[in-house]
Amino acid sequence: KTDGDVGKYNFVFLQIGANDSVSKTITVDTFKNNLLNIIDYFIRMGVEPVLTTIPIRTDTDNANFITEVNPWIKSLGYKFIDEYSIVNGENILSDGIHPSKNGNTCIFNSIKGVIPEVFS
Repeated sequence: KTDGDVGKYNFVFLQIGANDSVSKTITVDTFKNNLLNIIDYFIRMGVEPVLTTIPIRTDTDNANFITEVNPWIKSLGYKFIDEYSIVNGENILSDGIHPSKNGNTCIFNSIKGVIPEVFS
């Protein structure tokens, strides 16, 4: 909300939830409400959101959280990148959460596929 130029952008890439998915204080309902508020803000500013699913974490267990949240994210009807299917195996660093160079390349290529007009 502090970026005065936010209304000048066509798209915003919302890559959130990996830390929320293992938080002791953030529930699924809290996450959903927070994401909807963020989406609403950008839509009011005339910026189209591009969402991401939450990847599995290998450093801790976030399976229950993402089992509830990821289908909901996909059902919202916005453009999205399925990071859950991208950030795993060789596409994840040894820290168990961050994408590797190859993972970042795969995410970037997915973004290009979802909003090709930005890259033409």
